[in-house]
Amino acid sequence: MSGGDPLLLAGHMSCRRCGAIGWPEDATWLADDLIVAVYLPGCVHIKELTRITRPSELQPDSRCMGTCASGARCGRRTVRGAWCAQHVPDREARQ
Repeated sequence: MSGGDPLLLAGHMSCRRCGAIGWPEDATWLADDLIVAVYLPGCVHIKELTRITRPSELQPDSRCMGTCASGARCGRRTVRGAWCAQHVPDREARQ
């Protein structure tokens, strides 16, 4: 499985206290289906976190993969594939 972008395949972490989502800042493959990732905190309850994960065991992510003007990841739900209606690439919108 180590053929994709580990940053996109590492998944996300969520705070158990407030539910805020943290996305990976850096990720790399360790072995086939094994990624080590450093996650940015999504809230004040969590400091930077490093986690080893298996992409094959993660639930599909239903949040848009687009980036907002602020530089943060889009928080909208996906409409088609990995994108919300605002971030869907033109080539995918035409299909």
